[in-house]
Amino acid sequence: MLWYYVDIIGFGGDIMLKNRSVLAGIFIGIGGYVFLSASYKELGAFLFSLGLLTVIIRQYSLYTGKIGYLGSIKELPPLLLMWVGNALGACLMGFLASLALKDCAFNLISKKLELDYLSVFLRSVMCGVLIYIAVELYKKTQMPILVILPIMVFILCGFEHCIADVFYFSAALSFNIESLVFIIICTFGNSVGSIALRLLEKYNI
Repeated sequence: MLWYYVDIIGFGGDIMLKNRSVLAGIFIGIGGYVFLSASYKELGAFLFSLGLLTVIIRQYSLYTGKIGYLGSIKELPPLLLMWVGNALGACLMGFLASLALKDCAFNLISKKLELDYLSVFLRSVMCGVLIYIAVELYKKTQMPILVILPIMVFILCGFEHCIADVFYFSAALSFNIESLVFIIICTFGNSVGSIALRLLEKYNI
């Protein structure tokens, strides 16, 4: 019964009853947790990808995996509510991670906050592109490695994923206007990247 309410928290209407956005956020948080814990960045990137792989295989609802398939403006409100569920799940994992990894998370977000807003946006766009690629490749092939590789690429390139960043800020216990603006820019960039690639494919550009 508990998981039923966790799955639908923040959503209304029958169409969203099977939405598992909080669980998606939790698994992205688990990926972030292991990334912070890993001694080697490459290993951390590989293990982080298993969080998104779980989301895709279990068909949990992750904003960055769904926004590329936006068909009309009417579909946007449920997606934004999905984002809220994702953020809630990521925050829960972030608060847990803060007990052991607060300093690691703080060092990571300090470097992120040194970036200018244009750089954050562009890095977020590229992350959105790679997330869309990962989802599409898995849909067409059912091959986990084709999810793992794009995710490793965006991690190792330093691209920005809005829900993962919610986790990192939560783990660092760092919430202020600066972090909120950062997350909003990341969300917009992730959305632009995914939607743009989808449109380019649709119209054979």
